[in-house]
Amino acid sequence: MAQQQFRVRGGLKSDANVTLSGTPTNGTVATGGKILNVDNNANVHSRTFSQTKGDIDAGALDGVVAGNGITVTAKQGGGTGTDTQTITLGTPDTLTATTTDSATTGSHTHAITTSNDTGTATSAVILAANSTGGLKVNNFSTAGVSTFTGNATFSANVTVDGTLFVDGTLTYVNATNLSVSDPLITLSVGGDGAAPTNDQGILINRGTSANVAMIWDESEDEFIFMQTTAGGTDTGNLNVSDYVNMHAGTIKADDQVNVTGTTASSNTSTGAITTAGGLGVQQSIHGNTVTAVHATNATSNTTGSLQSTGGLGVALSAVVGGDLTVHTDVYHKDIARTLVASATIANGANAFLFQIPIANYSAGEAILKMKAGTNETAIHKYLFCESGSGAVENNEYGTLGHAIGATITFEMTDGSGSSGSTHIGMKVANADGISITAKVEATFFSV
Repeated sequence: MAQQQFRVRGGLKSDANVTLSGTPTNGTVATGGKILNVDNNANVHSRTFSQTKGDIDAGALDGVVAGNGITVTAKQGGGTGTDTQTITLGTPDTLTATTTDSATTGSHTHAITTSNDTGTATSAVILAANSTGGLKVNNFSTAGVSTFTGNATFSANVTVDGTLFVDGTLTYVNATNLSVSDPLITLSVGGDGAAPTNDQGILINRGTSANVAMIWDESEDEFIFMQTTAGGTDTGNLNVSDYVNMHAGTIKADDQVNVTGTTASSNTSTGAITTAGGLGVQQSIHGNTVTAVHATNATSNTTGSLQSTGGLGVALSAVVGGDLTVHTDVYHKDIARTLVASATIANGANAFLFQIPIANYSAGEAILKMKAGTNETAIHKYLFCESGSGAVENNEYGTLGHAIGATITFEMTDGSGSSGSTHIGMKVANADGISITAKVEATFFSV
């Protein structure tokens, strides 16, 4: 049968396969925008995959697979490579893209958006990788839990509205300044319920100089300021190279202040404790040698280099290089004392100049001076002793001066001026007609 040509103007539709048996004789491909062409000689001309891909300007697209929820909006009018291509994602909201860094800011801009960015919706997932495994995001926001399994670097501010948990061996803060709003900083959080074993505090790295620290020394149960070779990664019982100086204002100690320094004092600026001001002590002071270097003579009990508003007890010898002035009593060991007492006695009145307990002193010597008016003066010397029979014997062994009308007696009293048996009293009764002044210096003996 002879072959005949036929022309179809309205299109060709076949319910089965169409087989073209002709083959190209010259190896040429289909041209003029045609993918498949049969020439007049029954030769079939077609285009390869790479040729077709180059014709539609899809050099960066190996293929588009349309699955559930994926819509591809094609270029309009056979556009060029500067046109944009839109890919819209529905379910399952996952886009995976692979690139070898061929897409740069100078050639392409890729925008990926999702409508599922509300707090109640399931977020879209973006998986992106380049030759270094990086993903650059201009703005990042998460409403749930975010986990970074590798290193994360942020070149701008990072704001955490909730609680920040950092689990790791070490946390570095390289900020120039550190500002903390919390007025109370807690160390060793998580140690509740366990016995403390580690020293705790603040350590200062001083570079080439020795580190210093303010810590609670767990082994000594005390706060210390120390020099140490320890660093920020050390734990447990930190070594103490030395204790360092501290400068403060008022220091108040409710208990003992223990100074373990053994430096002796040779002047006002040496010793284990030195002060540029005064030292006020309300209770006892015990020490070795007490030296007062201020060359000030004492003219009263409130002047001089060494003053005491209370008593002064000396267990050993005392040597006085100048005068010794006593305003009241002087005790010589446990056997004697010197008493100076005075009284102004009106005419017809009497007064005890002293009353001493015989349990301590049972004998003595007294020198009495009396003055009446402007110029009348008399002096008397007495020996006295409790006789053992409940009475006081006395002997006036010297007298000099004006005969002032007064009677001097030594009596047994109760210590308050009434008759008794526990004290020896010296009484002056004035009968001179005018007021007199009586002053006595007495030495008492225990026998």
